[in-house]
Amino acid sequence: MNLFTKTAALVVLMIGFGGSANAQESELPDQARGHFHYLVGTWDYSYQIGEKTYHGVWKAGLTENKLALAGNFTAKGSKGNATGTSLLGWDASKKQLVAIAFVDPNGYQSTRFTFETAEILNGSMQGALPNGEPTSTKYRFERTKSGFTYKIFNGVEAGEPQPDRLLTFKRREK
Repeated sequence: MNLFTKTAALVVLMIGFGGSANAQESELPDQARGHFHYLVGTWDYSYQIGEKTYHGVWKAGLTENKLALAGNFTAKGSKGNATGTSLLGWDASKKQLVAIAFVDPNGYQSTRFTFETAEILNGSMQGALPNGEPTSTKYRFERTKSGFTYKIFNGVEAGEPQPDRLLTFKRREK
């Protein structure tokens, strides 16, 4: 499993520090607050590479001040096991969700998401492998009746193009 697939569950949703220590959840725009609340819970996800299907679990919850969404994931993929931690928050100056994910064994990703609608987000990621080689990709998040999908496309890892993938998330529990 490559960096993009391992962190997809995390990156779909995490980071951003856009407020002061006294900030309130009410300072978040309705779209961001609604997105955070929608994502709270435990999600099972799967994706395919060729004929093989891979699975993972992503758990997300609001931070204590409710200004960010924190998440953790575990996955077993084509290159073995992976774990990761991420944080998703709001950048008021750019009107974007900002996510950062740290993944063992694959380094980190920083992603910016813009709302196309309340249920569709588009993202652009930049990151680095542990050896410092760059990674980048595009994301598209779409809510569905049973959860959400997360499309990963135009990915490059250490100069090598990566296959496009579609991850399907289904809620296990709120």
